[in-house]
Amino acid sequence: MDVWLEISYFPAPYTAKAIAEAIKKAKQKWKIENLVVSITSDNVANMVAAIRDLVPIKRLSCAAHTLQLAISKGLKVVEDLLGIKVLVQPSTRRAYTMLEYESAGATIQEDLSPASLIMAVKQVPIDILIPSKSYSFFSHTIKAQEGNMPLLDAMLEKNIRMIDYEKMVDSHGKRVAAFGKFAGVGGMINILHGLGLRLLSLGHHTPFMYVGSTHNYKNSRQARLSIYELGENIRAGELPKHFGPLTFVFTGSGNVSQGAQEVFNELPHVYVHPHELKEAIQAYDHKTIIATKVSRRHYLVPKDGGEYNAEEFHSHPERYRSIFAEKGSLEFMKECTTIEYPFSLYNPVKDTSEIGVAGDGLLYCSIDNIPAQLPREATDYFGKLLVPWIPEMAAGDATKPFQSETCYSNVVKGAVICSNGTLTEKYKYIADLRAKKEAAKAASLLGTSADFIKKRVLVLGAGHVAGPLVEYLSRDGSVHLTAVSSVNDEAEYLAQKYKNTVPVVMDVTKSKERLRGLINQSDLVV
Repeated sequence: MDVWLEISYFPAPYTAKAIAEAIKKAKQKWKIENLVVSITSDNVANMVAAIRDLVPIKRLSCAAHTLQLAISKGLKVVEDLLGIKVLVQPSTRRAYTMLEYESAGATIQEDLSPASLIMAVKQVPIDILIPSKSYSFFSHTIKAQEGNMPLLDAMLEKNIRMIDYEKMVDSHGKRVAAFGKFAGVGGMINILHGLGLRLLSLGHHTPFMYVGSTHNYKNSRQARLSIYELGENIRAGELPKHFGPLTFVFTGSGNVSQGAQEVFNELPHVYVHPHELKEAIQAYDHKTIIATKVSRRHYLVPKDGGEYNAEEFHSHPERYRSIFAEKGSLEFMKECTTIEYPFSLYNPVKDTSEIGVAGDGLLYCSIDNIPAQLPREATDYFGKLLVPWIPEMAAGDATKPFQSETCYSNVVKGAVICSNGTLTEKYKYIADLRAKKEAAKAASLLGTSADFIKKRVLVLGAGHVAGPLVEYLSRDGSVHLTAVSSVNDEAEYLAQKYKNTVPVVMDVTKSKERLRGLINQSDLVV
């Protein structure tokens, strides 16, 4: 079967008459006047009326919209067919109202303790974690991120089974549920809006001024129409001529990059390879935007020389090294911006950031919840991807040994970070990585090079017995000491009194995984 894709844009008003006329013109343009048997559309009145007038062509309901209607009743279906009761904690901050959840079959209640699986998106506050439950959300712990280690400790202490959406991947390593596309779509809209504000602050009025923030649009379709109009303005030469061609660089080829490029492609553009940028800038003018994509092959090089080979890299990543930071890259992001204050300027000379668009520096937008600016679309998109996995996620029992669970597929099983008070086998590396990061940070705070440290000693306890030992060992500047105590004042006292000593406040009886990581990084444990 042959598939033919053509796209034709026509401007408002979108009346039935205008739509019918646009369809007729498209048929003539594509030379398919006598080949069209049916047209698929949604059930909006103007579309139905337009196609009704195109006798003898028949209209078919859009499968995607039919599916959406089915999913809107999905909570009821889940409960009826699978015996899963859905509880929804009341909130006025969600994209959907409580009435809509209730109409779909959910029970609205504050108390979630009857649930076996508690689902969220971002990290759950530590003080409301319920012991011995299965949780699923983006934990941001797999890289031993310092800010989220207290959350990981709490989940281990409370025997929580944590399923991380980020690690739910198929046999090819591709994530099965992600917001990434909408982070890219929303991020690109935001930065085009920010570019207009930044250029205005520098004295240039440009068509970018007419692009709003992502949340100012009802949906991404409305936003993309605005971007299309921006493109028409650029194509007409409304950017200052002395600007020359603007250049956009996309890093990576994942969901975020793809979403950003979908929006960018509404603008008059040309893609070139990174090494062709200089020539392209000389070849094009202010009516065209130049784009390039930087991927792994541009910054990963074999240690023994030669060219990047994707298959070899996936099989033997240890054979490669990254030159990303050797080509002039700057770590500019000090903290995330917000929807209320979306832009900051980074001054590379002073290594400082300042909220706003006016002043010296480079504009950046680093909102960490961009999909929330397109709430309904992002919710529907992520939910449809996640729904197939919910039955098995809900079937698990966090009170039973993780190894004995038979209800999980490899997709879900591989995403369980911790269970039964320990890190799962796949993620035990987090403890070692965490200890390594803590040691590096400690060395930095002590003003000591990690290379200068010859021996690492872990001291368990920081009471009167430990004091003389720490004093003696700290005489040797190449010995790094870590004093562990469940009492903050004791550990801090030793660290302040003796050089080369850093405190770690921890109850070793409740933080076994963290203790294991510290032990693995030490040469001697006392």
